[in-house]
Amino acid sequence: MARKDKRSKKNKKNKVVMGLAAAVIVLGMTMGITLSGCGKANKVVAEPPTTNIENPLPVNPINPVIPTDPTIPTDPTIPTEPTIPTDPTNPGENPGIVDPIEQYTEAEYKVMAMEKLEEVITEAHDNDKVNTVLERKLSNFKIETINKENGTIYGYGDVNKIGNNTFIVSSLDNENFLKDCDSYKDLFEKSKDLQSQDFANVKAHQNLETEVDSTIYNNFLNSVVEDEGFRIALENEGINISENINQWQDLATVVNARIRNSNNIIVNFIDLMNNKTVEIIVNAELNLQQSSNVERQVMNTANKDKAYTVNSVQDYSTFSEVEAEYAPDFEM
Repeated sequence: MARKDKRSKKNKKNKVVMGLAAAVIVLGMTMGITLSGCGKANKVVAEPPTTNIENPLPVNPINPVIPTDPTIPTDPTIPTEPTIPTDPTNPGENPGIVDPIEQYTEAEYKVMAMEKLEEVITEAHDNDKVNTVLERKLSNFKIETINKENGTIYGYGDVNKIGNNTFIVSSLDNENFLKDCDSYKDLFEKSKDLQSQDFANVKAHQNLETEVDSTIYNNFLNSVVEDEGFRIALENEGINISENINQWQDLATVVNARIRNSNNIIVNFIDLMNNKTVEIIVNAELNLQQSSNVERQVMNTANKDKAYTVNSVQDYSTFSEVEAEYAPDFEM
């Protein structure tokens, strides 16, 4: 009888435990259903991520993530940020957009270099104390040629109180300044920082070509280069003139002549045979009537026996000729 009571109590205990377990399971299911319903009502349930066959990474249409793994192809429909080039003078520290380097033709560099030199030479001439006092201003100055060997620049310009088309000779303080310039690009780069004080002097000389008839002027110069005395004077300086030269244009392209006194005319052959610059004094014994004015003196000197004195001889070299090639928008 005692055993039967113990079994009965044990069975009752097991039934209670099983009932409690069933109740917990039911309660858990009920709460899960309730939470699931609440989540759906408030739209907080995590939806499965959308995927792209071409891009296996999840793509959020609101805030797309651009993959950084180079082995993973990018989605061409997703815009990427533009790459900003870095400043080569300060890599990694001050990134920024670098201005493109403008490229010019050699002809364009020549124009820009000449404009800069003409501007500085004009300023140097006008800043000269004597020219300032006498109000001799230079304008319309244009360069004819440059001697790289000694830093001398030749050209023509209008000088107030002297005359138009005056011969201008400008000498750089540093004679070697232009020696290492192999192109007009080099000249432009070197001339960018030039200032008027960099010129030792800028001199204005009479230009007989503007004061006498062109026929008289050409006859005078031709009479000089054809004269045996002229050739001998140059031979004494180590310069040999070909027998085939009959006109002054065959000997030089830049020539200037000016009156020294009633019996002497100074002639400058700037690019004599493209390798020398020569200044020579042409002497002719003229009476007062023959030299009473500039035109008569030039004409009569051409017809008289002449003597020659070489004042100076210098080496000459200049820049190679360039083709006139300009960009459509290049301003001259």
